[in-house]
This record gives sequence, C-alpha cells and structure tokens, in this order.
Amino acid sequence: MRLQLRSLDFYKCFVCLAAGALVFSAACRKTAVNAPDSKPPPTARATPQVPSDLPPGTVSVQNVQLTSALMNKNIPYRVVLPAGYKADDAKRFPVVYLLHGLTGHFNDWTDRGAVAQLAEKHDFIFVMPEGEDGWYTDSQLIPNSKFESYIVRELIPEIDRRFRTLSDRNHRVLAGLSMGGYGAIKFGLKFPEMFALVGSFSGALGTAAWTEHSGANQLIGKSIDMVFGPPSSAAKAKGIILDIRKNTGGNSAYGDAIGAHFLKQSLLAYRWRARQNSSAYRALGAYKNYPQYSAYALGKAFTPDEDHLVQPAVPFLAAPVAVLIGTQTYSAAEDFAQLMSQIPGVDMVGSSTAGSTGQPLIFKIGSVAFVGITAKRDLWPNGTDLIGKGVSPTIAVEETLESFHKHRDLVMEKAIELVVRRGKD
Repeated sequence: MRLQLRSLDFYKCFVCLAAGALVFSAACRKTAVNAPDSKPPPTARATPQVPSDLPPGTVSVQNVQLTSALMNKNIPYRVVLPAGYKADDAKRFPVVYLLHGLTGHFNDWTDRGAVAQLAEKHDFIFVMPEGEDGWYTDSQLIPNSKFESYIVRELIPEIDRRFRTLSDRNHRVLAGLSMGGYGAIKFGLKFPEMFALVGSFSGALGTAAWTEHSGANQLIGKSIDMVFGPPSSAAKAKGIILDIRKNTGGNSAYGDAIGAHFLKQSLLAYRWRARQNSSAYRALGAYKNYPQYSAYALGKAFTPDEDHLVQPAVPFLAAPVAVLIGTQTYSAAEDFAQLMSQIPGVDMVGSSTAGSTGQPLIFKIGSVAFVGITAKRDLWPNGTDLIGKGVSPTIAVEETLESFHKHRDLVMEKAIELVVRRGKD
C-alpha cells in the first residue's frame, strides 16, 4: 500500500508538471523557432544558487558541475531539494529527473517553470541535467557527445552518491519536454529496470526522422543530423565490410583516414625502424677495438623505433565491421590491417596477410626497368615483427576448389553473416 500511495503522489506531481509544461512549451516555442545557431554557455542563464545553510523547511536550489569522463568536460546540472530535506538527516527521498527541450538548458525547469514550488509541496528531489542539443543520445558523429551514457552511467550514480536518495527503480521517475520528451520515452523503453514511471510533455517523437533539409524547422534537422547522421552518412550503416584482400599497398595515410572513423580514442597502430647505414662505422666495426660499431659491421644497426599513432575522426562509425584480408594484402594495406585488427569488435576475416614491409627505395636500371628495396621494418606495438608473419584473421576462412568453380566468395559470405548477426545483437 505504501508503494501505491507513493506512486499516486508521483502522478499528482506529474499533473502539476504537465500543466506547467504547457506554459513552458508556449514560452519556449517562440524562442526555439528563431534561435540562433550559437548560444551562450548553459551557466550564463543560471539563477544564483540558494545557500546550502538554509533552515529546515526551505527549498534548496543547487547548481553542480559533474566532471564527465565519457564527455571529457564539466557538465552542469541543477538539483532542487524539497523543503523536508533539511528537517530529517536520516530520511531518503525519491528522485524526479526532468529533461529540457531543444535549444534549452538545465536551468529552464526552474527559471521558466514552477519546479521549486512543487518541491515545497512534494517530498521529491528534482534533478535537471544539461542535455545541450544532443537528443539525450550518444552521437554517431561526435565521439565525446554521449548524453545517453552520461545520464545513465555517470549522472544517476552521482546523484545517488551525493544526495539522500531512494536509489531503487520504484523511486526514480523521468520526464521531459519536447526533445526531452523524446529522451524520456527512449530511456523508459531502453532502461525499464531503472525507472518506475516516464512522462513525455509534447514529446518530439516524430522529428527523429527529419534531416537538415526537411521538416518545418531546419534547426531541428541540423541537430538531428549531428546526433544520428544525415541520411546518406555511413554513420547510419547497419554493417560495414572493407575488402583489402587484393590491395598491394600505396599510401598508409589513406588507411589511417578510414580507420580513424572507427576509433573512440587514439591508438598506436604499429611501430617501425630502419637500418642505419654508415660505411665508416661498418669498416670500424670489423675491428675488435671498436665494439661500439660492431652492429654496423653485422648489419644490425637500426634507428630508434618510431610510433605510428592514429587519432579518432568524426563521424564515429559504430556499425559492426568486418575487414577481409588475405595473402595478397601487402605494404600500406597491411598497415591498415594492423590498425583495424586492434579495434575492439572488428572482425578480421579470411587468411593471414603477406607479412611484408614497405617504403621502397627505387633504383632505375637501364632506361625502362626499376628495382625497389624496402627500407623499413614494420613491427607490432609490442615490438614483435610483422615481417614474415602478417596479420592473422580472427575468423579464418579459406576458399576451396569447389567454391572457385561455383563462383562463390566464402570469405565475403562469412563477413556478411557476421555483420548481420552482430547488427541484431
């Protein structure tokens, strides 16, 4: 019965919030239609924080900064503590999370709504996160824009640690206006174990299908494109297959530019070293009284290892990925294979690569012939050789004589099977 009464109180509070949201929505609509692309930082519109030493029976409004590891920045949120919070230091309270709309900020619910007044009548803690224009979703284009993960994995645990909350599902509620209404419904469907009740006020549920060039408001479409990717973007692909089985190399920079879109953070793709050549040192190294040059005489003098670091790029591509490799994958294509093989979740399908090196030093012979001598030694990040070993597949598939006669590509078939299955997981 206690839970039923508490739930009934939640519903009463939601009726009050919904009434306030209608006024709030009307006020926001004029602002949103004419909103400029650039806006002041969220804290610029924040009202002064109420002192924390208020007497019992007084509502407390607090602005807090949370350092997000997922977002790599400080993100503000506002907390309204009910009038009864100070009265009993042992009492714990249910929590209502309120999500603002597009072009809005974390302070909208108190600056434009009546949340502080509700906290005088109801024993709830109200939490209002900053969501920017991120649709409370982990962006497909911007690696550090992860508002869904931030709220679920960082903000809610922070609130339960910092304040006296009832931290179980039955005492946690989520609601939102417009873009926030979309976020609330999505969270409720995706994380039903976390919320007892969700509410959507004028929820922007249909606008997720808009783009920058459709809909009544290009501002909405632009924000959606930045989060979910434009219609033609690879960010919306359900699976990606990269076939480098007959790629004999070229420029490693092209492979880096492709692989960067699958990275969430920088990655040491490989190392390399080159032989040091000095005829004088080689001659001196032949004598026992010059041991410091013996490596040159033995052909074992190398430059210090150079690291090849690849930085992430936007858009981030989160679709399942399979890279097809084989014995004709050489040189720069092997550099790319080394990079991709170290990214979690990427399937390397086929057979081992050639185990070659690159950076040929070209010599002309006569008037028509050229000879290339590779001038560097490729290594894995741990210093082990790539030469003669290559990149091994995580899923080994060998073509057969039967598949050749039937014009079947067993490696491609396996890759399609893998990305389809992973896409359903």
